[in-house]
Amino acid sequence: MKISKEKVIVIFYILYFTWLLSITYLIRDILYINYFSIGVTAFYFLFLKEKDDIVLFLIAAGFSLILTFYIFDSMNLPMNIYDLNTTPLWLPLAWGVTTVSLKKFAYILMYR
Repeated sequence: MKISKEKVIVIFYILYFTWLLSITYLIRDILYINYFSIGVTAFYFLFLKEKDDIVLFLIAAGFSLILTFYIFDSMNLPMNIYDLNTTPLWLPLAWGVTTVSLKKFAYILMYR
């Protein structure tokens, strides 16, 4: 039985918004948020990946890390590599997945 692309997209967005709700309001344990974020990211890249999604994902994730370093270092741009240990894994994953999800959502709205 083959699942249509639309059903996979609907499943992804249900999973995505559940994940978004859980990381913002429901779950406080960083380990669970990291595992859930890895699962949402893996689901997207296994079933919904398009041509330039990995580049957009890496740019958004990198931007979040640079912004995190900038904020951690009291608004000075020189980065301290040890701040990477205090950055949770879900943060760059959230930025990357949100960026590619919004791109896909905009594409669905414009071209369907």
